[in-house]
Amino acid sequence: MPQILRVVLLLLGISFYLLWLIAGVFSFLVWYGDSPYHGMNAWLVTLVANAVSLALAYFLVRRIGPLVQRIPIVVASACVTAAGIALVSIALNVDGYLQFMIPGCVLTGIGAGPLALCWRECSEDLASKRIQRSLFALAMALDTMFYLLVVSLPFVVALIICTLAPICSALFFLYSFDSSSKAGSVLKQERVTVTASQRGTALAREQGTHLAMLLLCCLSLSFAQGVFRTGFPAASARLPWTLIISSAVLTIVGVAAVDLFLLQRLPSKTLPRLFFPVVVIACLAMPFFVSQDASIAHFFTFAGCFLLMVYLYSEVDAANPGRHLPTQVFALGIIASNIGCILGIVFGNMAGSTSTTAVVGLLYAAVCLALCLCRELRKSSVESERFLPVAKSGEKYNIFRIPAEPGMTMIDSISRQCHGAAIQYALSTREEEVLRYLVRGKSAKSIASSTYISYNTTKTHMSHIYQKLGIHTREAMIQLVESITINE
Repeated sequence: MPQILRVVLLLLGISFYLLWLIAGVFSFLVWYGDSPYHGMNAWLVTLVANAVSLALAYFLVRRIGPLVQRIPIVVASACVTAAGIALVSIALNVDGYLQFMIPGCVLTGIGAGPLALCWRECSEDLASKRIQRSLFALAMALDTMFYLLVVSLPFVVALIICTLAPICSALFFLYSFDSSSKAGSVLKQERVTVTASQRGTALAREQGTHLAMLLLCCLSLSFAQGVFRTGFPAASARLPWTLIISSAVLTIVGVAAVDLFLLQRLPSKTLPRLFFPVVVIACLAMPFFVSQDASIAHFFTFAGCFLLMVYLYSEVDAANPGRHLPTQVFALGIIASNIGCILGIVFGNMAGSTSTTAVVGLLYAAVCLALCLCRELRKSSVESERFLPVAKSGEKYNIFRIPAEPGMTMIDSISRQCHGAAIQYALSTREEEVLRYLVRGKSAKSIASSTYISYNTTKTHMSHIYQKLGIHTREAMIQLVESITINE
């Protein structure tokens, strides 16, 4: 299947998947904000059920391989999510069926967990954060517009469409997954195994620190979502919701476009990489300062929540897995985000209207900004020094220390180990090629000349390789490649 078609199918799959999430945000905060349903904290039940489902999937995914290839699991997850959405919609719109709310939230949360991991497995080939953010932003915009169109239809028609959305999402994921790609190979874990002891304690500790900082960012940034659901005045039908939501969607598209431009121009610089998280934090913190103006407060609420989902999902999707499978890291990131939202709901319930003060907004923005800044600085602090020079003219040496097997040259041995690393860490074909040159001691200019690509593009590939491998020096890279065990 052509790559562009797979991207389109993945985009549609994400859009239909996010319907339950957007429906939960809008249904409670917008159309039913003044009703008793808002005080039920049904969203809290959904988050807990979703976290439990993801935790179970975290332990199963390594044993059963790619979830997206387990048709019964995918179909069951889609059907459970569809049933949950149907029950919630009936509870919100039909008198006398309020008791369907909690069961519907539980089913929605449980079914959506495995579908999210299928989403991650399908996006394995799109490892560049630049592509992911743009893709997620477009999916969020399409899904929001789709939901606004659906709710304008008669209830029965809207209910049928919302119920079928998870099933359509599962079908798009199934057809967008390429089991023959490197992504499919690494998820199967049949040929390559790398343990923490093989990589070395220092490298394992460094990868663990990166993962811990990422999860802490997910938790802290999601805190505001919970506060918004409980600490802010209830929504009112008198507000210009169409204008508010449309403006929020346009904000997503605009910020994503600027972010893509900056990352293309300056992919290895810290400041361009901080643009997106800073905008997210600013949007999330603004409602604390403008809560007296409902329209402006809810605009920043929606824009901040949408941008937050784009940022968190792209960061977790592109994170280096370390000891974990990429799907497991994705599950941990969503669990951390759910926990942050739950803590925000608890805080909002306890603090009441005091949670909308400027002091809380300042503290929240300062903590989140500090975490994001520390994480970005840690990733890029040694970026200018991590590439070791090649041997001087006339000097010949082998920096790759694994002896070649009988009948295999040193170059063949290097290619074999690099191919194993590419499978394990989901490197693209071009990144695998650059990795082979790096292990042999080539400089960026030499690699650019040998591969007929520009120097800046070569540096970008090198930056992506170091990010995916979770290391900062060439020596650490060589040690990691050497430690790859090839199981024939």
